[in-house]
Amino acid sequence: MMKRSRQPIWMRLSAIFAFTTLFAGLFVYAATPSTAVVSAAQAPANPELAALQVLPTVRFAAATATVGEADGTVTLNILISAAPLITRPVTVTYTTVDGSATAGLDYGAASGTVTFANGQPTARTIVITILNDALPEANETFSVVLQSPQNATLATPSIASVTIQSDDASATPTGGAATPVYSDIYENNNDITTATTLPVNNTSFCTTPNATLWPVGDIDFYRFWAKAGAEYEVQTKNLALGLDTMMSLYGVQGQYLADNDDSNQSRASYISFIPAETGYHYVSIINKDASDPANKTYCVEVTETVLPTSTPAPTHTPQPTATLVQGVDICESNNHFDEACTIGTGDLTTFNFVPVSGPGPDNDFFRLWVKVGWFYTCETLNLSSVNDTNVIIYDQNRNGLAGNDDKASDDLGSKVTYYATYTGWLFVLVGPYAIPNYDESPQYTYDLMCDGIAATPTPTPRPTTVFTGGGGGGTLPRTPTPTPTPEGEPTEAVPTPDIIATVNFLLSPTPTPPSIVQIVPLPTATPLAPVGGNTTDLTVILYYDQNSNFTPELDEGIMDMAVSVFDGVSGQLLSFGYTNEAGLLRFTIAAPSNILRVSVPFLGFNQTVVAGTPEVRLRVVPQVASGN
Repeated sequence: MMKRSRQPIWMRLSAIFAFTTLFAGLFVYAATPSTAVVSAAQAPANPELAALQVLPTVRFAAATATVGEADGTVTLNILISAAPLITRPVTVTYTTVDGSATAGLDYGAASGTVTFANGQPTARTIVITILNDALPEANETFSVVLQSPQNATLATPSIASVTIQSDDASATPTGGAATPVYSDIYENNNDITTATTLPVNNTSFCTTPNATLWPVGDIDFYRFWAKAGAEYEVQTKNLALGLDTMMSLYGVQGQYLADNDDSNQSRASYISFIPAETGYHYVSIINKDASDPANKTYCVEVTETVLPTSTPAPTHTPQPTATLVQGVDICESNNHFDEACTIGTGDLTTFNFVPVSGPGPDNDFFRLWVKVGWFYTCETLNLSSVNDTNVIIYDQNRNGLAGNDDKASDDLGSKVTYYATYTGWLFVLVGPYAIPNYDESPQYTYDLMCDGIAATPTPTPRPTTVFTGGGGGGTLPRTPTPTPTPEGEPTEAVPTPDIIATVNFLLSPTPTPPSIVQIVPLPTATPLAPVGGNTTDLTVILYYDQNSNFTPELDEGIMDMAVSVFDGVSGQLLSFGYTNEAGLLRFTIAAPSNILRVSVPFLGFNQTVVAGTPEVRLRVVPQVASGN
């Protein structure tokens, strides 16, 4: 087994941080360097930043507002926290962002700056014009976004969604035209507690598709009764032109099991699975097409196949079985969680996609012991010329955390980075993007390596002084006897991790035996189409301002910092990468909601920006250590 060492990030930054013991401040510039100043107090969880000054927070009074189309205006309140006291003037900018409502047609676009000062009221109001028209239409929404705070940080909610209620009667169909379908008869089924019950093996349910994913951002939940040991196929069918479904599957406790975007290169979704326990299972459906979903329908169908019980073998002469392909890798059989192969950090090992028991998909499960507060990177390397991998990671409760198909347009390997929020097992699933022919499966080889690095470097121990008696021989300090390492798996207590889920369930999931999930192929997301069909460019610069000139120099860049960009509304990961030698990373992003969230996990930094913001700068200010 080969090993490859990788220089930790903190060692690469040691030259930059050599004369610094803490950060004096972290400044973020969006659009232009002077637009915003944000304190690193946004990330108190990082010990490196714990000594920073706590700043007041600014937020909307409410995350939603409703206004009638004929009301003329809508008023939103912006609040500042009562503590700590305002010592310097606080400013925050706001801007409107289109949703299903359009600026200039349904409301007046607005942007500006709000200021708070000591001794003044702790609430400010902004007023936005609502435009009335005579067109029959459904309710429409737009958003107002807070950003670029100075001498303060943003709190939740920093985005307010405004719903404009239409006061115009729906158009009367003429000439026998069908009535447009907007909200379907199953609403409100937007979470697991209000899921619509689906009949199993009832094909007539899809005879007349009448479910919709209107308005933009709608999510539909369904439930169906499943029996342990039976096989189920769940699929979306009869999609109207302009719908592209994404389906996720959950168990009886609401735990994530699997998801699928496109089935057989169509926009429909398909999952086949065998439940481990009897009870209601759940699926959620979302639309990934950015066009208007009005009057576009689909349906969901569930079919059940009862697996045959063992019966005596027939008396006829059996047909010869196919010769098994030789060359399975050293971890087989590791085709599901319970048979996950244990790997360690720094190990570089070669595997393949040869199924252990004959033709069929070979999904390789691994488990890696992780420690809270460490960064872990798992990636596939040295792929054979015909191979294309897909990697998904799961926490110790087998909840999906993240996944990656291709590292880059010219690299079919996969790479996922995770900051551990608990100590325990991390599961890594590696599978082929497309299932190879059984006879050719030995050609589909890859190397897997997982690296781990502590978020905070361990201090160098002080040397032990040797005691020397007067005139006699010295007495060396006694070397402590090391505590023997117990055999088997680590016995360190495993705290329950803080799970960040896409859907907030009202149930409290408890660990249950996993379902046998067949991902054929592994789910690969269809890229979201940007609003208006355009992409947006965003540059992130991290620099250590040694000369305090508020300008990044070529020799001040902070290298190899992981940066993620998420959709500000859905929370979906849009892009990920590492800064180069100049501390620079450029993204070209499809932004479905026109709102982005930039995250630098190592610095504990998160910032919301509007799509179209050209640049975000993170300036690290040095301060000489006390006593020097």
